[in-house]
Amino acid sequence: MIIIEIILIISLVVYTTWLWKNWLILKHSLLQIQPAEDNSFQPSISVIIPARNEAVSITKCLQSILNQDYSNYEIIVVDDHSTDATRQIAQEIAFCSKHVSFRVLSLSEAEIGKKKALQAGIQAAQGEWIVTTDADCWHQPEWLSTLTLYMQPNVAVVAGPVRIEAGKHFFEQAQALESAALVALGGTLIENQTPIFANGANFAFKKTVFQQVDGYSGIDQIASGDDELLLHRFHKAGFPIRFCWNSQAAVSTLPEKSISQWWQQRRRWVSKSFYYQRVDISLAQITAWITHIGILGFLFYGIFYPKIFPFVFLAWIIILIPDYLIVRLATQFLKNSNLLSAWLPAKLIYLLYVSIIGIWGNLGKKYHWKDRLVK
Repeated sequence: MIIIEIILIISLVVYTTWLWKNWLILKHSLLQIQPAEDNSFQPSISVIIPARNEAVSITKCLQSILNQDYSNYEIIVVDDHSTDATRQIAQEIAFCSKHVSFRVLSLSEAEIGKKKALQAGIQAAQGEWIVTTDADCWHQPEWLSTLTLYMQPNVAVVAGPVRIEAGKHFFEQAQALESAALVALGGTLIENQTPIFANGANFAFKKTVFQQVDGYSGIDQIASGDDELLLHRFHKAGFPIRFCWNSQAAVSTLPEKSISQWWQQRRRWVSKSFYYQRVDISLAQITAWITHIGILGFLFYGIFYPKIFPFVFLAWIIILIPDYLIVRLATQFLKNSNLLSAWLPAKLIYLLYVSIIGIWGNLGKKYHWKDRLVK
């Protein structure tokens, strides 16, 4: 028991220090937001949208991209064997598009999956910069023009923010809070030159840089990780990476509607962590998992030995303080501070969620996504 307590204390100290450090970086970064009116640099951009069975949402997505206040861009939709009307809808919208170059591609029978769709779109792209997004997202008119503020000649990669538009249900709000925290932490880690997180729904990079790291070669068999594994490649190769600290560049999407869909999504996210090749990322994940499962375990242990409850509660409070400060800044940045009322009950569930998904996500290698069984 003493050894377990020592491990938990060390993990608690390391994890809490890590949170405080990222809060300070986040606070500083949000004071350095570039003004959206500075749009002198206008590189050519190819917006790549991989799509599978998105007939319900793709119209809103494409209309929002066509309504950009930026002019030097093209749109490429790559259909990943959709069994609904996704491809037909995209073709109809492309046919009516007059002011933007718009193409709709389809994967061959031998090509399956999001990375293959992205690869096909990037190969066909004519822009200097590639911007990837998802077909179930929608975008502000200033999206591309704001991203270009960070596409300076000395920058090779720009990660952008993603906002979950939650309704009044707690389940949706909890997802939005978790997403906001990940967006904020992803940005601070990039600022600290230790990038871990990025979101393919809002991810930009130079086409030449993608080619220099051999794209998805060697990781194309992994169903997930089109964003983070590629981000790690860029970092390993030494290319300059920036995070876009401007909410006008935020891409919006909806939360998962059911617990089953949410669970499959989380398993997909966690499954790619097995392929992380950086020791610092693995240590950060292990420390966070030990801290959460340790607190949860001692809470159950306290049922039989109530005297330890004050110590366990204190340990949890030590984590909650920097966590709340990060989430508060993140929601202010993404303009959804109204979600903070759901933060504390969400953290109660988060203890159990992190403890379980950390194990199950890496043990279970099969999950369903986009009406497809992924192995």
